[in-house]
Amino acid sequence: MSYNVLLLKSSEECNLAIEKAEDRKKELEFDMTLTDKDYSDKQKSTDSKNVRLIEVNAQIAGANAALSNMPAGKEKKLMESKLRRLNDRRDNLLDNLSNEGGAALLDASLEVQLIQLQLAEIDKYIDAVNDRRNAL
Repeated sequence: MSYNVLLLKSSEECNLAIEKAEDRKKELEFDMTLTDKDYSDKQKSTDSKNVRLIEVNAQIAGANAALSNMPAGKEKKLMESKLRRLNDRRDNLLDNLSNEGGAALLDASLEVQLIQLQLAEIDKYIDAVNDRRNAL
């Protein structure tokens, strides 16, 4: 986008425009720091949940195999109870991953990209105002 820097009639106006843009840029840079951290945290959380899901699925497979070979009795009831808890844990992990997994990571990466584009645009704006100030 080009800016109508001819609206700026003095060096002082140019300085004020640059100052405002620099303030906005500092805010965006701070937002970028937070957004990068948020993305990193979501990535770590998703990775951790995926690892736990693999572990729980392996435990479920083992519990199912053990359960099929157990005679009726107290131990079998305990194993059935353990299997229910493992299935609940798996379901919770799957719910969390569907709510916070790939879609959340993609959204966070979009936010990073949007901030980067804004920062680049502010730099273009500042360059245009500097060119105008130099021309005055």
